[in-house]
Amino acid sequence: MEVFFLFLMIIIFLIGVIAGVTIIIFKLINKKWGLRVALSGASIIPLVLLSMLLRSIYPGDDFFHNEFRSVLGIETPTTAKVIKKSASYPIFHPDYLSSTRIQFSTQDYLIIMDSVDSCYVPTEEVRFGGFKELKHVLGSTKRSEIVSQYEVDLEMGVSGGIYFLNDYRTVIIYKIVV
Repeated sequence: MEVFFLFLMIIIFLIGVIAGVTIIIFKLINKKWGLRVALSGASIIPLVLLSMLLRSIYPGDDFFHNEFRSVLGIETPTTAKVIKKSASYPIFHPDYLSSTRIQFSTQDYLIIMDSVDSCYVPTEEVRFGGFKELKHVLGSTKRSEIVSQYEVDLEMGVSGGIYFLNDYRTVIIYKIVV
């Protein structure tokens, strides 16, 4: 609970600093170029910071393409289309979980499946779900729709995995960092 209040106080302090800097910039620009320019110039700072915050909380598709590469060690094919994605945000420590459902052309799907099959041993028992980010991406997917599953230990405290679905186009990638 104490950590939460400390975090809240830091957020309030940062908002105050940003507001103070914005007001100072507004006053400086207003004296030199007028109200219209001052409003537009001063509003840029909070907008840029807000967009950076939103980008860190809701990562774009490129983040999930990088997760694909880090889990499997191969580039994401050009036919890749992120269908569904979810990631936790590391607020108090660097732990996070991410998962994504990616759809490929059938040809790319088979190439990825062959590549993964030649590098990793499939998991015998299909583990299903486990954390909310993966459950969100799995959605209504049934166990019977999973053709094969591979788990990968990437480094100390980092693991991942991939589900190949029976439509021969869709995979589900997940990564766990603890």
